[in-house]
Amino acid sequence: MSSIEPELIIKSNLRQKREGIFSRVVYFTFYGAAAAWRPFFNLYLEKIGLTGLQIGALAGVSRMSSVLAQPLWGFLADLWGRRRVLVLSLLLAFIFLPVFTLRTEFSFFFILAIFYSLVSSQGAPLIDSLTLDFLEREKRSSFGHIRLWGAVGWSILAFLSGRLIVDRDMRLIFLIASLFLFICMVFVMGTSKRSAGLGRRGFSRDALGPILKNRNLLLFFLLVMVVQIGKAPHGIFFPNYINAIGGTTQHIGLAIAIQGVSELPIYLSASAIMRRIGVINTIILTIVVFAARSFLYSIVSTPSLALVLQVLHSSLALFIVATVEYVNREVPSEWRATGQSLLTAFYLGVGTFLGSLVWGYLYDLVGVQQMYFYSSLVISAVAIISIFALRHNRRAGRAM
Repeated sequence: MSSIEPELIIKSNLRQKREGIFSRVVYFTFYGAAAAWRPFFNLYLEKIGLTGLQIGALAGVSRMSSVLAQPLWGFLADLWGRRRVLVLSLLLAFIFLPVFTLRTEFSFFFILAIFYSLVSSQGAPLIDSLTLDFLEREKRSSFGHIRLWGAVGWSILAFLSGRLIVDRDMRLIFLIASLFLFICMVFVMGTSKRSAGLGRRGFSRDALGPILKNRNLLLFFLLVMVVQIGKAPHGIFFPNYINAIGGTTQHIGLAIAIQGVSELPIYLSASAIMRRIGVINTIILTIVVFAARSFLYSIVSTPSLALVLQVLHSSLALFIVATVEYVNREVPSEWRATGQSLLTAFYLGVGTFLGSLVWGYLYDLVGVQQMYFYSSLVISAVAIISIFALRHNRRAGRAM
C-alpha cells in the first residue's frame, strides 16, 4: 500500500495541474471568442444602416433573453452537471454565431439575437462556477489568477480582429469567434466531471431557501443591476464613440487590447486588495471609477487620449472578482451555478437591457459624448447609494 499511495498522489497532482491548464485555456478561448466579435458588432450594425435606437434595442432584447434563460440554465446545471450544460451551451453558440452573416435586416437580427442569447448566455457564469469548484480542490491558486487568462484572450483577439477586418468584410468577426468557441468547447470536455452540484440528492424547494430568503443577496443583485444600467455605454457604444471622434477599427481593436492588458495586474492582485480593504469597499471603489470613466469619455475627443483612458477598464476586472466572491460567500456550494447565474442575469441581463434602451435613445438624441456625461451622473448617484446600501448592511459588513 505504501508504494501505491505516492503513485496515486502523483497522478492526482498531475490531474490537478492538467485541469488548471485546461481552465486557463477555457477562459482564454471563451473571452477571446467574445473579443473577436462583440467590440465590433455595433459598429458593424451601424455600417449596414441600423440606427442607434435599433442597436440599443438589439442589445436590450439580447440581455432580456439572457435574463429569462440564465436562471433556468444555472438551475439545470446544478441538477444535471455544470460541465455537461456548458458543453451544450458552447456547441449551440458555435452553430448559431455564423448565422449572423446571412442577412442585414433589423428584423432578422432581432430574432437571431433572441435565439443566440437564449442558447449562449450561460457560458460565463458556468465557467466561473466550474472554476470555483476546481479551486475548492486546488487551494494553491486563486480565482483571479485563473480568470486573468480571459483578459489575455480578450486583449489578443480584439487586437488581431481589429487589424484583420481593416478593408475587409466585417462578417469575418463571426467566423473567428465561432472557431474559438469550438476550441473552448473541446477544452471544457477535458476538464473534471466533478462538481459541487446537487447530483443525485435531487431538488427540494427548501434547498433554494438560502438564496430566495437572503435579502442581502437580493439587494446586492438589484444594486449591480443599477450599476450596469449606468455603465452600459462603456461596452455598448464604445466602438461608436471611437468612430465618432475620428478613430478606426484599428483604434477600436487596440483600445480593447489595452483594456484586456490593464486587467492582468488586477486579476493577480484582486485577492490581496479585497483582503486589505474588504469586498464591499472594493465594489464601491470600482463604481466610483466607473463614474470617472464615463465623465472622461464625455470630454475627451481624440483617439489617442481615448486609448490612454482604457487603463481605467481595469476597474471592471476588480468589480467582477469582487461581485463573484460576494455571491460565492452568500450561496451554498451546491447552488453555486444558480447564484452566479442570477448575478449575471441581474448584472449583464436586466441591467444591460434597460441601459441599452435608455442610452440607445439618448445616443440618437444628444450624441455619444453627451450621453456619456449623463451616464457619469447616474453612476455617481449609484456610488453614493451603494455606500449606504452595502456598508450599512450587517451581513455585508461581516464580509468586509
